Amino acid sequence: MVVKNTHSHPPPPPHRTPNHLQQDLKSLIENSNDLLIDSTSRRLISGPLIKAVFGETVLADVHASMNNIDKLCNIIMREQKLLHPYGQGIMGVVHAFNQNESNLHDYIQRITFMDDGHIMILCMFKLQAEHMSKFKYFMVDISYKRVFGEINELEFNAYDENNNSVYY
Repeated sequence: MVVKNTHSHPPPPPHRTPNHLQQDLKSLIENSNDLLIDSTSRRLISGPLIKAVFGETVLADVHASMNNIDKLCNIIMREQKLLHPYGQGIMGVVHAFNQNESNLHDYIQRITFMDDGHIMILCMFKLQAEHMSKFKYFMVDISYKRVFGEINELEFNAYDENNNSVYY
């Protein structure tokens, strides 16, 4: 192709993100893993973490190639696959427990696989269990929904008469 006239349009934006910015973005995803357990590109680009890491409120201001939402989705998906090879559902919890990630053995007291295919995971610290065993009354909240998908979660609440306080 031979072009003889002048180009009246600006050059296309860079499509390749520099390696140092990719590394910064990956470390942002790793470090925000606890805050954004279900990180999506929308949450990541609209959250306050971008300003904290890059000093800009919009990723496109950091570099033009970061304006591509599909590229961000791909980077997030790859990093989450590395961080959670079995996902963040039941099998991910079982895998993390077996690998003793984040000292889960202190928090997850028991994982039970039932004959009908259900799995029950009992999560609480030993000190919580000791305190709750002394309460006269407790309440079970089955409407509590912090997790997504096919997982059902319930929460135990207890009232401590001695301290006039509620424990979760």
